[in-house]
Amino acid sequence: MSSAVLLDGVSKRYSQLSESPTLIGRATAALKRTRAADFWALRDINLDLAPGERLAVIGRNGAGKSTMLRILAGVTAPTDGSVTVRGRIAPLLSVGVGFHPQLTGRENVFVNGTMLGLSHREVQAKFDEIVEFAGIAHFLDTPVKFYSSGMFVRLGFAVAVVATPDVLIVDEVLAVGDVAFQQKSFAKMKEVADRGTTVLVVSHNLAGIRQMCDRTMLLHQGEMLFDGRTEDAITRYYGLLGEGATQPDEAPLVAHGLALVSPEQPVRSGSPATFRLDLEARESVGPYVIWMGIGTPGLAPVYTEVLDVGREGIHAGTRLHVDLDVPLPMPTGDYVLQVAVRDPAQRAPILRAGPLPFRVEGPADVDGLVDLGACFTVADSA
Repeated sequence: MSSAVLLDGVSKRYSQLSESPTLIGRATAALKRTRAADFWALRDINLDLAPGERLAVIGRNGAGKSTMLRILAGVTAPTDGSVTVRGRIAPLLSVGVGFHPQLTGRENVFVNGTMLGLSHREVQAKFDEIVEFAGIAHFLDTPVKFYSSGMFVRLGFAVAVVATPDVLIVDEVLAVGDVAFQQKSFAKMKEVADRGTTVLVVSHNLAGIRQMCDRTMLLHQGEMLFDGRTEDAITRYYGLLGEGATQPDEAPLVAHGLALVSPEQPVRSGSPATFRLDLEARESVGPYVIWMGIGTPGLAPVYTEVLDVGREGIHAGTRLHVDLDVPLPMPTGDYVLQVAVRDPAQRAPILRAGPLPFRVEGPADVDGLVDLGACFTVADSA
């Protein structure tokens, strides 16, 4: 079977021109066209997707995810390598692209459908299905310049998936929709893939990715770190997110990492887990406390605690790790851990680390914020 999408050694370089704070300096630089540095957004990316395959692309901000999808959509050309995409492409790369602000939603459905290669008759035949999926029937005859970003996404996504393209490309735009529409969209992408459409999606909705994609690519700083089973890719991604964030040069403490060290993900509900915070003191720090918080990806709190563990302070040059042992009696879901080192007197944070995502797997019939382990007894009252 021939490939639907094929990337062979694809790289993308952007040139960064030097800038000067003065008007004369900027004018001189413009005349000389001095190149300060080359920035590689992608480096040697290889990808082979079969028709009907579903691929998620994940990574930290700036990893090159959007650049890769824009190359696939033909918006920009690679610096090196070759790109092959067979069939009709439906790219949904940003909110509002392909919409004329003065036209109504109804008129833009036909404009978008035509851009995706459908005839007027084909759009007319699919019109009711598009409107029903988008759920904005009451606003169809309103100019789209009055639409919210969520309404843009609903209509644009509806046209794209109902047009049954050969390749559907979706780049993070679903994040502006509500949770119910996101779930509906992931289910729809799975449905069109089952009918033969190849789907590539960039999203931070890990639950949706798990639901839809068996295969996930992890990008980091323009390079492909992993391409394979979704759960393995997400575990590697969690490791990247746990790496210490850059601290200001004047910060007295620096975090070199925040990670789940035991057990391996996903954690079984109710099992003890150990999170490790690696610290280095650039200068001496007096008594401190550690605040830890566990919440949902939307940062709804599940549990917080202040730990009085640093009464002796930390001497300059000291490196240490702090292990946080926590039972996790939560239902199946994605969660995040955040940690802060604070001055107990001023309550001011000296250092923040996280959020670190992690996954808990529990009984399928338990929902909510915590698994209380309820027991039910049925007895004959006679």
